[in-house]
Amino acid sequence: MDFTRFMDSVLLADKASAATRSVHYIPASSDIAVTYHDSCQSCNCLNLRPEARRIIQHELGMELREMPQSDVCCGFGGSTSMEHPEVAERLLNNKLRNAESTGANILVADNPGCLMHLRGGVDATGKPIRVLHLAQLMAEHLPPAQR
Repeated sequence: MDFTRFMDSVLLADKASAATRSVHYIPASSDIAVTYHDSCQSCNCLNLRPEARRIIQHELGMELREMPQSDVCCGFGGSTSMEHPEVAERLLNNKLRNAESTGANILVADNPGCLMHLRGGVDATGKPIRVLHLAQLMAEHLPPAQR
């Protein structure tokens, strides 16, 4: 079971017990805005769409800014980035432009290949956006005693 589905469907599913839950998140500051990249694997294989967004908005209380074409491939695509680097670079640049257009300062994804590809693109271009896995974003907003 994917981390995002596990969090949404198992750990966070019982909204009635949210007040009694042992894990609480630090409220997000107003200067945090998040955008989300739907990986091909998440959309096409795992059928994940609203789950991460629900966690970002409702559990973490963060502003979610939808990027254009959030479900279009970032260019990693398994071996695509190695076999067709020119295609992968065009897709990556398009994805980063779309993320940047939202004004968000955090780009979240849940696929390791996407994360590696997106971080590499951000590092190479010096774009002012952090690329995080949903688990990292959640961990950063746990109270220090729960980290």
